[in-house]
Amino acid sequence: MSITDVPSATAARAVSFLLALFFVVGCSASGPAATNLDTRLLGEWETDSGARYSIAADGDEYVIGIVDYDDEVFEVESVLWEGGTLAWTYFVPSTGYRVSEETISISESNLEVRWENQTGATGVDILTRVE
Repeated sequence: MSITDVPSATAARAVSFLLALFFVVGCSASGPAATNLDTRLLGEWETDSGARYSIAADGDEYVIGIVDYDDEVFEVESVLWEGGTLAWTYFVPSTGYRVSEETISISESNLEVRWENQTGATGVDILTRVE
């Protein structure tokens, strides 16, 4: 099967994920330009449900890409690094939900995040480093 045989939305998600992955791999090899970023955050992370997060550095800021288990690309709307906490908000096109997440704890292999959506639902996810 070639990329021309894949529906355009799926192809676009695949290209977006590959570009995010390429960006993360390139950035993680060189590290962030600023000393105030936590390099333990850089890389590829995955939730138990299969959502994949790419966290990279762009100068003194983080860039986050999120692709769900079904290849749906979530639209990251904002990213904030302040006081040792990374927080971001993303939009889920298929549900119309807007979700805010923030780091609770960071280690080399796990990232614990607290999330909340616009309905007031909250929870905690553990992201595991995959790359």
